[in-house]
Amino acid sequence: MGMLMLGRSQSRLQAWINPMIAWFLAVVFASAAIAKLVNFTDFMRVVRGYELFPPDLIPLLSIILVSLEITIAVTLGLPGLRRIGAYSSALTLIFFLGLVALALGRGLVVDCGCFVFLQSRSLGIGLLIQDALLLALALALILRTRPAQHPKPPNPDSHPTRAPGALAAP
Repeated sequence: MGMLMLGRSQSRLQAWINPMIAWFLAVVFASAAIAKLVNFTDFMRVVRGYELFPPDLIPLLSIILVSLEITIAVTLGLPGLRRIGAYSSALTLIFFLGLVALALGRGLVVDCGCFVFLQSRSLGIGLLIQDALLLALALALILRTRPAQHPKPPNPDSHPTRAPGALAAP
């Protein structure tokens, strides 16, 4: 009896893990987007500080990034779109990791641009670890979330009135 109870509580816990991971990541991405929207001018200055993009594209790239973070937060919050949100968050975090590593390698001293109005945070190993841990959560969500199951179309060879492989009567 005790093992049966333990098994049930473990399966209940398993059922909550994916939504908890998804909601945590959704809050992180939504908070980052809101912070950037509140101080959009400061955020554009941060993007410019990475010295990777033409100055004329900075406003457009900043809008795209904020829009992407909002979209990721929404898709992570919707169970039917959670897998898409997990993949999108993982790809975005890989981009962020590469961007930070590149800036560190070039010796740039810029703010990370993560949560613009909440804190000023310079690039460093701590940020790389933070993004790597968030990436690990996104990858765990990908691995733990099954793709949507679509019904298979009927097989024309499996008609109930004829044997498999038999030709239809003219």
